[in-house]
Amino acid sequence: VDERAEATRLLRRGGRAFGGSAPFRALNTWRKYNAANMPLRRGADHWRNRPQSMALNKMRAHASTCRSLRGNVMRMRNRRVSHSLNTWLSQKKTYSRALGVGRGMFMRPQRRALNSWGRWYSQRRRIVSLVHTFRAPRSKKALHTWRSTLKPRAGKQPLEPPSPVSPCKRFIKAMTWREVCSWLTQIHIPVSRSPPTLLRTLKEGAVYIELVHRICLAAHSPYFQRHSVARTHKDGIYMTIQNFFDSDLVISCVGCQKIDVMALQAGKAREHLDLVETFKTILIAVKQAANPHVYAVADA
Repeated sequence: VDERAEATRLLRRGGRAFGGSAPFRALNTWRKYNAANMPLRRGADHWRNRPQSMALNKMRAHASTCRSLRGNVMRMRNRRVSHSLNTWLSQKKTYSRALGVGRGMFMRPQRRALNSWGRWYSQRRRIVSLVHTFRAPRSKKALHTWRSTLKPRAGKQPLEPPSPVSPCKRFIKAMTWREVCSWLTQIHIPVSRSPPTLLRTLKEGAVYIELVHRICLAAHSPYFQRHSVARTHKDGIYMTIQNFFDSDLVISCVGCQKIDVMALQAGKAREHLDLVETFKTILIAVKQAANPHVYAVADA
């Protein structure tokens, strides 16, 4: 027996040396706390088996069952409410259509008169807003002249339209491809003499940007730098040109000009020729305004 006990002790010592003493200490600690908590565990088991605790557990189970049943009932009720709402909406749409037909037949003259008045009022607001855009005295005078010419007032004779040979009126005529090529070459903008190649070059828009630059330089206008015309994207070149034509510099030279952006983007030859002629007219007018004595001597 002593030999067996000695062998067991040696075996334990070897196991501790091989695996470490920490697991054995942890096991002993767990056994100690388990033995200390045993009375508490017995008391809890005794309380769990009492009628009050059993009743409490049953009450909790019934409460959980009631919650699930209440959720199912509310789900069914909401389904019925949603179905009723959808039915009401469908019936309301049908009733609205029938009511619209009835309204169309009820008081038709009055309703048409009201619609006519609404259209007239919207048109009047557009005209008033257009009138307010003419803030410059020169533009107001031109607007009043146009109005008096269009609709004569009672007791007054309508004004005569301006003479076509008036010195302040500039005619814009279409150019040929040869004239366009020669004029652009004359102002040191190199282009091709071939009409298809020239049309392709004009469609790209770089020539028009350069013409805007030349006009702004001749008029000493900061429009080119202020609006960053040189950095315009190729898709927005013609809108930039339209904005330039809406400026006071161009309106004072050739009046209001409206370009066909879609036709220019599509490469219509007639539109590009007219646009080049418009730029030529503006450039000549700006140079004449900047150096009137030079052009007066040249004309003499």
